[in-house]
Order: sequence, then structure tokens, then C-alpha cells
Amino acid sequence: MLPNFFKPEALQRYVGVMDHIAIRHFADGWENKEEIVVFPLAKNYTFWLACRLFVSIEDPKHVAKFSDPFNLLASGLISIPIDLPGTPFNKAIKASNFIRKELISIIKQRKIDLADGKATPTQDILSHMLLTSDENGKFMGEFDIADKILGLLIGGHDTASSACTFIVKYLAELPEIYEGVYKEQMEIAQSKAPGELLTWDDIQKMKYSWNVACEVLRLAPPLQGAFREAISDFVFSGFSIPKGWKWWSQSTFNRRNFAGISFLLRRTRSFVLQKIHHDSGELDDGEGTVGVGRHQVFPSSNQTSSKEEAIKMRKMLPNFFKPEALQRYVGVMDHIAIRHFADGWENKEEIVVFPLAKNYTFWLACRLFVSIEDPKHVAKFADPFNLLASGLISIPIDLPGTPFNKAIKASNFIRKELISIIKQRKIDLADGKATPTQDILSHMLLTSYENGKFMGELISLIRYWVCSLVGTTLLALHALSSSNILRSCLKSTRGFIKVLI
Repeated sequence: MLPNFFKPEALQRYVGVMDHIAIRHFADGWENKEEIVVFPLAKNYTFWLACRLFVSIEDPKHVAKFSDPFNLLASGLISIPIDLPGTPFNKAIKASNFIRKELISIIKQRKIDLADGKATPTQDILSHMLLTSDENGKFMGEFDIADKILGLLIGGHDTASSACTFIVKYLAELPEIYEGVYKEQMEIAQSKAPGELLTWDDIQKMKYSWNVACEVLRLAPPLQGAFREAISDFVFSGFSIPKGWKWWSQSTFNRRNFAGISFLLRRTRSFVLQKIHHDSGELDDGEGTVGVGRHQVFPSSNQTSSKEEAIKMRKMLPNFFKPEALQRYVGVMDHIAIRHFADGWENKEEIVVFPLAKNYTFWLACRLFVSIEDPKHVAKFADPFNLLASGLISIPIDLPGTPFNKAIKASNFIRKELISIIKQRKIDLADGKATPTQDILSHMLLTSYENGKFMGELISLIRYWVCSLVGTTLLALHALSSSNILRSCLKSTRGFIKVLI
């Protein structure tokens, strides 16, 4: 519906309008000022211009009535979507409702004005949208038009003001470029009579100025990028990106920035793996260096995609999880359960199940995966593991003190501890102090792939251990916390215990 309105020949009639508003804007905000802050002035100008071109609002007081709620709306678009009183998101919703009501009122009046001949079909975008039908001959409703105009205001506001700001920035920094633009503009100005507005022919003469504007848009694009979705598996700069993941694609492509700021959102059935670089030291795993600081919460292998790695792991581990293989660990699990209930449940008048269940499942996982059974050693892992688990479902903002930042630090700590355990286990296996069926770690160290190759990358062992621990713990806790059977059993067999879940 709108392409015809935005064609050059359609925009020609608005050059004078834009020049008129620009003159008023510069007279009010720029002239006779020793110092100016460009960005807020540019925002005022572009918003004023948009109000005039979209809905013919030109009175500064009427424009200002829209300006404050619109700024709240624009801020809310990039805020955390938490709809609580006082949050930017909540303020944005209220602002959008206010703007929408105002637009509906303007639309209703415009319909009347068009019918009475007080408004013209080419007056602005609003008139164009009211009088233009789709290919089926159907016209847009008032609410649809209000939403479309609101979207146009949002889409064109910050991008245009950002472009204007950067043009001024570069002109201030590059005097020779400024002189070229100034010379061209003054030649056009001197050809105009006093009070005469710019025309489309004048715009066509601004070739040097247009080239400068285009170069600024190349160097500092107003739209920094957008989300893209991988249509097939690929590897970029050491990052394995499976099909279906999303990443942030910048308008001006920069290899280092891509690797540094992009984050990948895996499908909901798996964990969120954040691709964020860090600059801490490296750790030697005996088979080359593993950049612990530069890796993520869950690191991936060098050039192997997560999908390929997962397939290998599923083929390697089934034998370990067969019923006949698990039989040997029943006694171990019972032993830990007895110690756990003796420490945390017996002789208690009141218990809180969830943290106790977390302690038990974590203790059990530590024993079955890496033979850590000493409660003090388990506790050494518990706190950083809880930070890691919390960070997995947090907002991926890597700033000091955020859950995501704490999760990265915790994962680095756990990874170092695990590498130490793995190195010692290799020695113990060679010396006969550890057995092949002792735990998952021994199984993984001594089991080869179909091609006879062993899992030489310690980082893969660690990744699987942490993933398995997170997954089994969360699943067990979900089952425990939601189980009516557990509640019933506890209350019937030990009625004197107050169970809090």
C-alpha cells in the first residue's frame, strides 16, 4: 500500500514542507547558541518532521504532546519485558495506549475533513492510507492505521536522528569535508530568492552532500543489525553454529565483533550456550591449550559441531546406562541416600524438601560421574554449580555482578577443578588405583569412538559432565517438587514432620 507514497516523485511535493520545518527547527534550537548537543536536537527535528508528514501535526505544542510518551515507548522497546509498575516496559505500554488513542482521534477527524473537502488525498500518509484500498478493494480500519502509523514513527525516528547526528559528528571532525559540503550548500542558497523554499531540483544538485551522507551511513549505520537464523550447520571463527540457532548479524560486518558480541539461542529442548569472549588466561590440558577464559559457560570442541559431538556421546555412553551396568551402583546410591537422610532429614521437626533434594541429587551425581563422595569436596562444587545453573536461565548480560557473569566465573572454576580430577584419574588408571567401571569419567577415558579414537579433548569430557549434571539435577528436582506421591508418603509415614515444598 505504501510504496507509491515513498517513491521519489511522490516525495518531491514534501521537499518544501521539510525545508520549512528545518528552518523553524534551526531557528529555535541551533541559532545563537555557543554550544549544542546534537542528538536530542536531531530527535526533536525528525520527530517533528515525521508528525507533519505522517499525520499533518505541525504545531510545536501538539508535537510536544506526543514527544514524551513516544520517548517512553521507544525506550521500552529495548527494555527487559517485565510488566510491573514503574518499569520501562510498563511505561512503554501505557505510552503506546496514550498515543494510539490520540491517533484514533486524529483519524476520525481526518475522515470527516476528507468528506468535507477540508483535507486532501495527498496531504500526508494518513490521508493516503485512508483512501487507498488493498488488491481486494478493502480499506484499512482505524485501529490498523493507528498501529501502522505508530510503527512508522518508531521505525523512522531513531534511525533518521542517528544518521543526522553522525553526519554532524563527521563534519566537525573533518574540516575539509565540511568545507566541501558548506560550499555546495551556499551555492544553492545564493541561487534562491529570500524566503524561497528548497525544491526537488535543488536536492538533485546536492551531489557532494549526498555522497557524504552515504559514506556516513556506511561508517555508522543507524540500524546496527538484526537477528538471523542458520538454515544449515556451519562453523565460523571456531564457533559451531547448528541449524536453527539465531545470532546477531551486524550491518557493517566485522569478524571480531561478530565473534565477540553474538549470542546463540539454541532450540528450547537444549541449553542456552552463550558465545561471549573473555580475556582470562589459558589452561594446558596436556594435549594442547584450552582457553578456559575465552570459552563459554559450555564450551564446544574445536571444529566439531555440537550436533556431531552429541551424536558421538550418545553412541559412547549407552553401555554405561544399561540396567546391567547400573546394577553395580545401586549399593552406592543407597549408601549416599542413607548418609543424606541421616544428615538432613532424621530427627527434624520441619524440613524444606527442595534444597535437600538438590543436595542429594548433586551429591549422587558427583559420586556417579567423577567419584567425589566426601561431603566437603561436594560442597566445594555446590556453590559455584548453583551459580552456573542460575546463569543458564538468566539474561545474557556479561557485566560484573550479573547472574550471567557469575555463571561464567563459576564455570571456569568448575572446569579447572575437573581438569585436575581428569589428569589425576589418568594417572590412577595407569597405576591400577582406579578401575574402568568406577564411574562415568573412567568409562569415558577408556572408551573409544567407532573409529577407534579416544575422546582426547578434556573439554568435551567436562562439557558432558556439566551438561549431564545440570540436566539430571533439574529433572530430578522437577519430579520431586511436583510429586504428590512424595508428599503423601512423607506425610503418612512421618506425620510428625512438617514438609515444606
